[in-house]
Amino acid sequence: MSSRLVTTLTGRALQALSPWDHFVDCGANVGLWSLVAAGCVGSSGQVTAFEPNPSAYQRLTQNIAASGAVGRRVTAINVAVAREAGEVLFETGSHHNLGHIVSKAAAGCISVPAVSLDDQLGDTPIRALKLDIEGGEAAALGGAERILTEQRPWVWAEFNVAISGAARIGDWDVYALLDRFGYTCRRIATAPGRLLGPATGADETFSGYVNVLFQPPDA
Repeated sequence: MSSRLVTTLTGRALQALSPWDHFVDCGANVGLWSLVAAGCVGSSGQVTAFEPNPSAYQRLTQNIAASGAVGRRVTAINVAVAREAGEVLFETGSHHNLGHIVSKAAAGCISVPAVSLDDQLGDTPIRALKLDIEGGEAAALGGAERILTEQRPWVWAEFNVAISGAARIGDWDVYALLDRFGYTCRRIATAPGRLLGPATGADETFSGYVNVLFQPPDA
């Protein structure tokens, strides 16, 4: 997928953001979503970007610094997001966007600090939350139940069939968890000027991966 197309889709997904909003980017990588969001939230808004991979974090901070006033709206934090605070094993992967938390040590693993979203940001208003952490999304949301209950942010996540082990989206642990909180799964709109595409039912199946939006109740 071309970087121009990725930027276009990212911009459409972030149409829910307005000036003054707070956007939280879990798995910020080198900062594409974070910096597009920083442009949407304006000078009074803020972006919190979590990235545990040291090499990706270095590039993230470089991109933030090179983005002037927009970059100054982004706070980058070099930690993983998990169910609870502590230390986790992190496999850096063959590419900077493939790193993920693992349960057993293996080649290429490092120990990194982890935080829960409730502990880190539970008292801070959040408008939208993006999760692209290679299979760790449900654990991260498990550490954000207070945020999901009280603040009801929009949630963007990547459904990856290979990582989840299921082609039916209703069998995805992220779908099941957010459904419990009353969220509706929708696709990102492809038509210009629109945020929401069609609703995605639990029985819908996919191949490869798809980015979806979870719409909070009463949105």
